[in-house]
Amino acid sequence: MTETYFETDEYRDVLFSLRHCVMCAKAAPNDPSFWKWAIISFHNALQGALVCFLSGTQQLGSLRADDGKIWLEYQKNHGDGREPGPTDRRLAPIRVLFERVTTGKQLGKKGAPIEWVKDRDFTPICFDDNGFEYLVSLRNSLSHFVPSGWSIEISELPAIIGNLAKLIEKIHEEGWAFRHLTDEEHLELRALLHFLTEQATAPFPLFD
Repeated sequence: MTETYFETDEYRDVLFSLRHCVMCAKAAPNDPSFWKWAIISFHNALQGALVCFLSGTQQLGSLRADDGKIWLEYQKNHGDGREPGPTDRRLAPIRVLFERVTTGKQLGKKGAPIEWVKDRDFTPICFDDNGFEYLVSLRNSLSHFVPSGWSIEISELPAIIGNLAKLIEKIHEEGWAFRHLTDEEHLELRALLHFLTEQATAPFPLFD
């Protein structure tokens, strides 16, 4: 049997997730169950964009505080790679990633800035919550479904997703996060984000 593979990376996963989100959003008017996958795929895209923005050449900026500290010490003392590195590279929760991107720092347990988060020099992207907490809450409920019956108010979702898509646009415009995409992939990413951001202000959203 011929072996086949699916290849991706953190940059293209954002593109693939946005592609799936738009596909589901367009299908939602005829089948509201597609809203679940639109929400989950957009959450994936947003989280991936935050990771790409934060990750510099050391690839530490998106890690949990304790893992980042351990890896920073390893890189300082074993930069030649001859010694095996730590085993854990756990991603910080999306709320922490959002705070790092929008404030430029992450506070430790005692309120002191964790300096290693600045894996690369960047200017924080000023961005209000604009539905971020609601999106995360919805995604968590849909991904970790407990036995229950419930409904989701979808009338505000086009605006929420559209507003948060503007944050991904800002990350894309900054240049660093998606530097490895091809010209064609950049064009597709812009088109997908444009579709989503247009829904935030459209009087009759295409996927409302």
